[in-house]
Amino acid sequence: MYVGLRFLKILFLCAMFLMSCNASAPLSPPDMREIMEEGNEYLKSGNYENAIASYDAVVSSLEGTDDPNLSAAYYNRGLVLLETRKYAQAIYDFSSVIETNPQDADAYFNRGYAYAREAMLERAIEDYSTSLALNPNNTDIHYALAMIHFKRNDYEKTAVVLSEAIILKPDFGKAYNGRGQAYLKSGLHNAALIDFRRACELGEKSGCIMMEITSQAHKNMDK
Repeated sequence: MYVGLRFLKILFLCAMFLMSCNASAPLSPPDMREIMEEGNEYLKSGNYENAIASYDAVVSSLEGTDDPNLSAAYYNRGLVLLETRKYAQAIYDFSSVIETNPQDADAYFNRGYAYAREAMLERAIEDYSTSLALNPNNTDIHYALAMIHFKRNDYEKTAVVLSEAIILKPDFGKAYNGRGQAYLKSGLHNAALIDFRRACELGEKSGCIMMEITSQAHKNMDK
């Protein structure tokens, strides 16, 4: 599940000489700034084709330099590629960001999401875990990591990670529902029912549904 961390990288272009996008039309810093801002606006409005074109121009102009704006262009282009489900290309772009800045928690999170969509679950776990280590109080990362453990049928780890999220955010309805699912898969029906009830109380509709199903199953077992 992809939640919470799709942030645009905001650029502050330096006044240094920038490489040209092509031999005949070099881009000045103001030109580059305008292209980046256009790309960001295209991304926010859902005009992905034009957003890609804008970020491609910046990447082509800055590739091979150590300008920090190159990393931002890779990052924002990676967001477009996630939105358009081009996950292998997104992995490349976020890997480029991480190569430049190994402390970018958002880049690890987004690359982890792309790995998950490509069914590369072990790599998704590695990236989500790194993102969480860099940003340990972000419950969205906890949830995403827990859902990968759930997909791998590792219900114990699912419950552990979601319990950590609940400690950080006691009103996190989705975490209660997810932990309830893990408990249910582990045969811990009473614990599951408690979590589903709490999720329902917090407004999580799927928790209400699971509470009813689990309660009915208990009644049938008691007959």
